[in-house]
Order: sequence, then C-alpha cells, then structure tokens
Amino acid sequence: SDTDTMESAAETTTIKVHVEADEDTFPEGTTMVLANVTGDDLDSVAEAVENAVTSNDSVSNKTRGFHAVDISFRDANGKEIEPRKQIRVSMTSDAIKAAVEDQTTAPVVVHVEEEPTVMETIEESSTDLGKDANEDKDAEKDIDGEKETEKENENETDKDTENETGNESADTLTFDADSFSIYAIVYTVDFHWEVDGKN
Repeated sequence: SDTDTMESAAETTTIKVHVEADEDTFPEGTTMVLANVTGDDLDSVAEAVENAVTSNDSVSNKTRGFHAVDISFRDANGKEIEPRKQIRVSMTSDAIKAAVEDQTTAPVVVHVEEEPTVMETIEESSTDLGKDANEDKDAEKDIDGEKETEKENENETDKDTENETGNESADTLTFDADSFSIYAIVYTVDFHWEVDGKN
C-alpha cells in the first residue's frame, strides 16, 4: 500500500538529485542510484529527523512532514562506494518550491546516519564550484512510485554549469557532503511565523 509513503509527507513528489564533483572524485564508470525509503526504514527516518531538528537550535523542531531518498554511488562493478572528497549535491522538487513559497514553512535537509544531522545548505548564487566541476551526475526519483531515471555525464568539461546555478533557488536545496545514505527533506515550521503568526 502507499500509506507508508503518504504518512511521511502530505503529497508525493519527484525529487531530482544533481551532483557536481571534481574529476578524480569517483572512479570511471560510477553511477548514482536513488532508492525509495519504505516500511521500517521510513519509521527510522522519522525518528532520526525528529532527533536532528530537536537538537539543532537553528531550525524549528515543529515539522510538517518530510520526503526521504536513499542516495548511493556504485562503481563499474556495481559495488557501493563513497566519493573520495566532498561533492556538491542539489535536490530539486515541486514540494521544496511549495514549501519555500509558503512563508510559514522552512525546508531543511537532514542526513540520516548514526548521529542524524541537519545539513548546512548553500545559496547557489554565491558558489563558483561549477567552474571547476567536470563530473555531473543526475537522477530523479518518484518518492511514491517505481520510476527511476538515471543519466550520467562523465567529464563534460565544456558544460557551462554556471547557467544552471544562477537560476536555481526556490525549488532546490544544495549542500556539500562526503558520505551518502538516506537524506530527508524536512518541512519545518518557520521560526518567524511561529512567533509572529500566532498572536
């Protein structure tokens, strides 16, 4: 049934994941794999999300749900690997855009690991990583369905990534990471709204 997924957030959404990495970060033939989070894993994610936002004073511990996706990388032999250095990850979805446009909601990214952490997101417009990045990977995942599309552009040094970064904002959360497992986009209640909106 779809109930597990539906409980995690009010609506299902397609999350697109885009990765920028330096040339020697992954061995040749590496692919990015996205997987849905379901069942018991989803319960664990819900608990981890709650722990992360509760222990982080910079975000509200009141949430309106989350979407989670398991991000991993596999080498040419299908073995799961981690990047050799930090890479830049962008997660894009209509749900993020809706949350940003709703002034009462502040979406954050939580890395679900032994010690779940709220990731520090980056304002895309202020970064120039795109100039040096010559490995881009893209994938998207319906967080409700089975659809999974992957495409990989290895070493496309002539690709102008600056054009992409200039326009991204409202529907995209970007962060740097060097280890991968489940990442959750958590829709927290905006602090300012909590204070000013409920007089």
